[in-house]
Amino acid sequence: MSDINHLTFSIPSAGNTQSPPMQIRLHQARDEDEDQGMNETNTGFVMWPSAVMLSYHLSKNPHILRGDDTPDGDVMELGAGCGLAGLAVAQLMQNDESNTNNDRVIFTDYNPAVLENLKRNIVLNEFDISHQVFGLDW
Repeated sequence: MSDINHLTFSIPSAGNTQSPPMQIRLHQARDEDEDQGMNETNTGFVMWPSAVMLSYHLSKNPHILRGDDTPDGDVMELGAGCGLAGLAVAQLMQNDESNTNNDRVIFTDYNPAVLENLKRNIVLNEFDISHQVFGLDW
């Protein structure tokens, strides 16, 4: 899918240094995009360093998603913002051959414009599984 207003994050793959890195694409909200919300609610358009570090950590430790003795299940990202961490999880799920349950990521945020951006980011990454986006005021 082509989108000239997107960023691509390369996240190293787990274990095998010869494996290609995960490529996560994110729509880049422009200043002129409408409905970004008020300053106090538009934090979802910021790429937080913690999202980058969490994505990196999960890519290096994918067993965290599978658990040891726990059944498979969906993953919810609270306050997803642009969704980098959840998109990394979705990519790991898609690449995991043992994920036969079609587990999905549920992305949440408060700002309606951020929710629309999350939907764009899911489409931009062309997943095989239908992930979901919900508004949540927590």
